[in-house]
Amino acid sequence: MIQNVSLLRGTSTVDVYPIKGNEDTIGDGLAGVPNEREAVRQVINTRRTVIEDPVHLVQGGVSIVCRIPVLASPKGKLFGSGEYWG
Repeated sequence: MIQNVSLLRGTSTVDVYPIKGNEDTIGDGLAGVPNEREAVRQVINTRRTVIEDPVHLVQGGVSIVCRIPVLASPKGKLFGSGEYWG
């Protein structure tokens, strides 16, 4: 069951659903969080999905986290063929 979805721009959280109870995560820079740094680098460098377990969440609790890279697409190019977006 998915309980939370976060959107990052670069390595900072810009949106989260649901917002209630997760307000403190907005603006977090995950690359600066020691227990998150390696997984964030792995996603950026490999451009592949990374699943982590267990992750201690900023807002409290422990969870399984699935990190899916979003890649920009230059005009006229294949979807997801560009630079890392978030």
